[in-house]
Amino acid sequence: MTRPQAALHAALPAWMPAAFALGVLGGGAGCVLLLRRRVAVQVLAASLAGYVLLFAGDATEGVFAAFGAGQFATLTCVVAIAAGLIALARHVERLGLLRGMLADPAGTRAHTTRP
Repeated sequence: MTRPQAALHAALPAWMPAAFALGVLGGGAGCVLLLRRRVAVQVLAASLAGYVLLFAGDATEGVFAAFGAGQFATLTCVVAIAAGLIALARHVERLGLLRGMLADPAGTRAHTTRP
């Protein structure tokens, strides 16, 4: 990292690292929850919101200009992956493979014919 890039990074508003944390932690938790819980859709949506905020911050705070096309390409891919995870979670939810956090704790789904 060059000195100007380091100075820019140090001067970023506090909400940008928070948006990054929301994206990373929400994405990780959402993927774990996607294994069986309906709340995965909302958690992954929060992750996407964090990454969209980070993207907007990078654009408005000059991060893309300072770090170049690589930063733009990386964050664009991250946003696309987060959106894809939401689409996957919604698809799995429509298939009836996700259960609620408190409802149906045993995992029995009366509406399905699978054992």
